[in-house]
Amino acid sequence: EDVDVDGGQPLDWEMHPGGVGVGAGGARFLLGAAVFNPILLAGFAALFALVAGALRACAGLSWAAAWGHVRFPGLCYIPLLFLLQGSSLAGAQLAFSPARGPPGGAAVGGVVLCACVASPGVLYYATLRHVRWRAAVEPDPRLHGGTPAQPPLDGWKRRVYRFVFGAHIWVSTDGSHFCEQYGVAFDTLRPDGLWFVPCEMASILVISLLSAWRPGSMTECHVRNSLITLTCGAVFAAVAAARPFSAAFENLAVAVIALLLFAAVACVTFALAYPDGAGGTLLPVAMTCLLASGWLAVLKATVDLGGYLCDMCVLARRSTARADARDRVLREGRGGMPLR
Repeated sequence: EDVDVDGGQPLDWEMHPGGVGVGAGGARFLLGAAVFNPILLAGFAALFALVAGALRACAGLSWAAAWGHVRFPGLCYIPLLFLLQGSSLAGAQLAFSPARGPPGGAAVGGVVLCACVASPGVLYYATLRHVRWRAAVEPDPRLHGGTPAQPPLDGWKRRVYRFVFGAHIWVSTDGSHFCEQYGVAFDTLRPDGLWFVPCEMASILVISLLSAWRPGSMTECHVRNSLITLTCGAVFAAVAAARPFSAAFENLAVAVIALLLFAAVACVTFALAYPDGAGGTLLPVAMTCLLASGWLAVLKATVDLGGYLCDMCVLARRSTARADARDRVLREGRGGMPLR
């Protein structure tokens, strides 16, 4: 959807949650997405920065500890990922088709597109590269070890817990609040699955750039659609083969969502290529797959949010393990050692 929009019609809510157009031109909703999506992200970040500042002032915490308490800036990864496709698509449409937008629209689109394209590299440079990385996994105490007051889970509870949460927890290795600040982006991943964060963002950008391609012939249209299909297929194949998440639920849910999206795009591509043959019957299949992937994504997001709140407010598995690891590092005098 929203591949061949002209910007004169409102975009889907996931592309432009504000739904506000800017100006009166034909590309006003594209310009609205390019302007207001970054403002939404900046507002989200500013809100959490203010809360962190209030915690620092009232509780006497360091900036790192205050940011860790509110999971800042890691929580910005969620709206960034949510708004990335709409922002990059709007920016690409405005930058690559300047005649369709108002004066200055191409410049705004170019800036937004450059920021979107740079975001995976910035995220990698700031957190994931070797010299910045300060985290390692430890066995989840609810599954291994435990305490007399809270012994390890067993039986069906252990199986359900491991299916939903996985068997390991990321902790900071230098006595800092690194995992509290940035863990939202990688808490669910295995140590060998960290590639998924920039690769997921890159796949979104590739699809947006291909979607902004205005084909001049049916051949170009089929090539574009085929490339989008191959990109979706590559995402599914990577998730299914590598299983980057530590919890089986995450691997299963993400793989199924990716498969449904791949099936939907493949059906549309085939239907457009062969409209008079069997392809015409695939459009209802594509819509069914697209609808199913949307509902499954909503269900997964609900389960993720519920699990995160349960972990933070009831189980305290991550916060307890991270506090213990920080105390252990500081007792041993290893604060500030680089991560391996």
